[in-house]
Amino acid sequence: MTENGSANTVGLVAEARYYKTSARRLTKLAQHESAEVRTAVAMNDHTPAALKRLAGDKKASVRGWVAENSNTPQESLVILARDKDADVRMEVAGNYMQPRETVEILDNDKNAQVRSRLLYFHQGSSDACSVERLLEMAGSDSAAERCSALRHLTCR
Repeated sequence: MTENGSANTVGLVAEARYYKTSARRLTKLAQHESAEVRTAVAMNDHTPAALKRLAGDKKASVRGWVAENSNTPQESLVILARDKDADVRMEVAGNYMQPRETVEILDNDKNAQVRSRLLYFHQGSSDACSVERLLEMAGSDSAAERCSALRHLTCR
């Protein structure tokens, strides 16, 4: 069963995931009380307007799915790159469609795992980090960050 035990919620989740559900209907479902329904909307690739709304959702799990969606509007990704929840920022770091501004924000993230994920997903990109920043990260206390930085430096 779903979080509130409703069979109706199961149907709404299926509707929200369906690729032919209209943008208008998805925008309405993005306002549903159930986080499961809102998450299903966030997973749907055909819903940029609803994704913009869900970028401000109260549940971090919903914001995380928005951050992961390649069709999330770039201005929403910039907002999510500053999210209080590190898991949300990690999903932004792994989104290939993020604008340069989010790369700059995440490159300076206080969480080493966010910075490492940014490097991992943008290894071939000159946007990921400056050489100076990579050298700084190579001396980090975080083994994951050192590894990512060194891997990125050797690919240049």
